[in-house]
Formats: sequence, structure tokens, C-alpha cells
Amino acid sequence: MNNGPLLFIFAIKVRPGGKRTYNFSCRTATNNFVFALIPYIPKECIMEERLVELETKTAFLEKTLEELNEVVVNQQQQIDMLTKNLDRVQEQLLLITSSLPDEALMRE
Repeated sequence: MNNGPLLFIFAIKVRPGGKRTYNFSCRTATNNFVFALIPYIPKECIMEERLVELETKTAFLEKTLEELNEVVVNQQQQIDMLTKNLDRVQEQLLLITSSLPDEALMRE
């Protein structure tokens, strides 16, 4: 069953935003498909998509890092405040215990 010569068709479609898709197909002279359309994406397009994906991930990680840094700074401020409060309480306890007679301390 001879359908005549094969026609090879290569098509480039430019989509909105400049993204290109490449298709290749093979048909007979009577327009019967020998095989279906096969999308072809050049290495440059794949690399550009990977670069955009990596840049997106990097931006997300930078934002997350800034948020975590803010949390750490706030926690350090709370630790500093609590440490000062503890120092004050210890000083007050020392003043109270030093003003008590020795007999009161021995009873406890």
C-alpha cells in the first residue's frame, strides 16, 4: 500500500509572551499521518525555563530567610528582656534574704 512520498512538516508557534513551541510531523502525500505531532523544545527553551524556575525558588528562599531572621531577632530581644528581669528578681531576693536575721534563715 503506497501512499506516495512522505512530507515532513516542521512548525514553530510563537505563543503570547514570546514562548515558542516546535512541532514536527510526517505525512503522506494523501495527508495521512505516518506518526503524530511530536513536540520539540530546544535546549535553549528548556534552560530558560529552568533558569526562571531557579530564580523563583531563590526569591522564595530569600523571602523565607528574611522572615526567619526577623523571628530570630525578636526572640533574642525577648531573651534579653527576660534575662534582665531575672537579674532584677535575683537582686531583690538577695536584698530580702540579706536583711533577714540569721535565725529566720535557719528555720527555713
